[in-house]
Amino acid sequence: MGFTVLAGDGLRIGKHAEHMATAHLLSLRKDKGGFLGIVGTAHHYKPTDVVEAEEVDAESFRSTGATVGWGLVGLAVAGPLGAGLGAIIGGQKNEKTLAIKLNDGRTFLGVFSAKQARNLTTHLKAKAFEERASA
Repeated sequence: MGFTVLAGDGLRIGKHAEHMATAHLLSLRKDKGGFLGIVGTAHHYKPTDVVEAEEVDAESFRSTGATVGWGLVGLAVAGPLGAGLGAIIGGQKNEKTLAIKLNDGRTFLGVFSAKQARNLTTHLKAKAFEERASA
């Protein structure tokens, strides 16, 4: 199932079939590169490669760029895309907008179905529970 990338360094922006999130795979398509610089190459991750995932809503949208330290998201907030992204973030109830940080340092902002978001964040919730239980 595809998802929409709203912002991310070097990633193809928008909803594309190449952006996939399943229970076992997260696939992100680079904007350029690959064959003759026309078709972007893919980055493949396991859901356990997600080290941070913060749900972003319309109220927290402005602070997300500063919190995660993303120049690109900060530019989107300040620029003309800010209003459009705010409308997307405040959209469908069955969709979740997540600010994701991966284990290789790559960060992006994406709109996922509720099931996709759950698949990507389940291990983080389990890890947080284990840390609280051991403290």
